[in-house]
Amino acid sequence: MDFDEMIQTINDLMSKERPETFSSSWIAKQAPHCYRYILKNMRTDFGAVDWDRVTRALEWKFRRRWIPGRRVRSCVPYRNHAESEDCFRKTSRQALRLHFPAGPR
Repeated sequence: MDFDEMIQTINDLMSKERPETFSSSWIAKQAPHCYRYILKNMRTDFGAVDWDRVTRALEWKFRRRWIPGRRVRSCVPYRNHAESEDCFRKTSRQALRLHFPAGPR
């Protein structure tokens, strides 16, 4: 499989299935061989999957349906308010000194 063949497969699948939106998960479920090709061959300089390159090659009517699957990391707030305030008090003066000098020397 090459890049053009993979794009044509996704375009044909989109024409057939007509999803309102699609993402990398949709491609993985509907065309796992295309997804594996993308994971293996479509990489940025930093090693991430280059979904921009894939979506740019799709037909325009399908490009608009792309929804990147961004994971929202839920962070659990720290429960001990007194301890966090104490830590902030200890480091706040140091942080202010590092970022905001007192004035001209």
